[in-house]
Amino acid sequence: MFNFQATIGVEVHTVLNTKTKMFSSAPNCRTDAANVNLHVIDLGLPGTMPAPNKQAIVKALRLAQALRMKEVNLLVRFDRKNYFYQDLPKGFQITQQYHPFAKDGSLTIVVNNRSKQVLIERFHLEEDTAKQFNTANGLYLDYNRCGAPLIEIVTNPVFENALEAKAYLIALRQVLLHNNISDAKMEEGSMRADINVSVRPIGSKNLGTRVEIKNINSFNNVEKAINYEIKRQIESLLSGVQIVQSTYRYDDTSQTTVFMRKKTIDVDYRYMTEANILQIQLDKNWVQTIYDDLPKQPEAIIEQLKNLQIDPKQIDQLLDSQELLQAFNYVNDQVNNPKEVVRWLLTELLGLVNKKENNTFENAVSSVDLNNLITLINLLSAGEINGKQAKKILEVSYENKKSPQVLISELNMVQIKDKAVLMPIVNDLIEKSKENITKNLATRKERVQSMLLGLLMKETNGQANPDVANEVVNQLLNEKFNSKQ
Repeated sequence: MFNFQATIGVEVHTVLNTKTKMFSSAPNCRTDAANVNLHVIDLGLPGTMPAPNKQAIVKALRLAQALRMKEVNLLVRFDRKNYFYQDLPKGFQITQQYHPFAKDGSLTIVVNNRSKQVLIERFHLEEDTAKQFNTANGLYLDYNRCGAPLIEIVTNPVFENALEAKAYLIALRQVLLHNNISDAKMEEGSMRADINVSVRPIGSKNLGTRVEIKNINSFNNVEKAINYEIKRQIESLLSGVQIVQSTYRYDDTSQTTVFMRKKTIDVDYRYMTEANILQIQLDKNWVQTIYDDLPKQPEAIIEQLKNLQIDPKQIDQLLDSQELLQAFNYVNDQVNNPKEVVRWLLTELLGLVNKKENNTFENAVSSVDLNNLITLINLLSAGEINGKQAKKILEVSYENKKSPQVLISELNMVQIKDKAVLMPIVNDLIEKSKENITKNLATRKERVQSMLLGLLMKETNGQANPDVANEVVNQLLNEKFNSKQ
């Protein structure tokens, strides 16, 4: 745009899905009532001693392997970041400023059918801060999140546009989900993105002045925020206004970036070694057991699904939920019809979810008996029921958990396969439409056949077996009108 190019970097904070907090035994649960999950360690009261969460370190190791980090610090050390703010009651945050957990990794993304390696500079462990709520009555704080285990992941400034940054966040979320590191729900704050954006004339070796956009809460908003900020900076430069290093936020209502503060002076956080936590030397053999326990990574899963001829958008949907992917694998192992399984999971089941208020795809998958879904797809493939009947069975089964076989009987969906039963019905339909058939059969045979099949289905309430019905219609048309099939 206007001979400028953008340079974009991404910082992600993701809350780990451990049972307890980073340095205390308080529950790590953000959905509980406000300010109930607090511990004296989280408050930094005198005499308290923080103890690192072993599971947080395990999850950091899993992430290091999944992101192909070349340098992993097996000597785990923590530092203090000192500052006074209402979201951190003890006046300092325990982090890893000097010795990040891992450095120099990469993650592959695909944008417009082109692969790109995203270089990851580093990631480190730290504790989260309290959640703030600004209301008309003032500022409210929920300290349940304070002290929660957090990993901050920082990329190199390698993105050239909003689509690449969005693709990276989606790919990173898939890694976090499928390695059981975090639930990575942006809308709930367990995955938060800060975006650094600068623009410069095409060909210039000097990067432009960077603007940071804080705490964007959805993939689509990331794309919108970046595109708007690039446009804003270019328009400013073209009008002679210099970009000042500053912090912005994205306003979802106006779909614009909004100025928050300038970054004119570097804040002195007085980083120092966290003396209350001893250095932890990780055993190499133990670390290897963590690496060996990793599941198949999203990149490999994507290739596997592509080989099954699954649409790329459907692949993204499957990888968006562990429960959904597991459901697909379980059902397809029995049915061996991947496209049909995907259709029933992503179209039919998702359609039911959308009709239910306050429901989620994960809840829907868990509420459906997958063995019933296997039976349903097999019955449909065998011609025992038609598509309309199958949808009705899924809808009823979703509510009452009854098996398809039981519902076929209860809903009077047993198919009529006996020619002797269907022939008099078709014969009667032909007699009623004889004039129309005589007029159109020679030139519009397929239309005549479709008309009769539709009338037959209506007459039998959809119970006529499609294959048998088609055979009977063709047979009687040939007999009565001496027409070749």
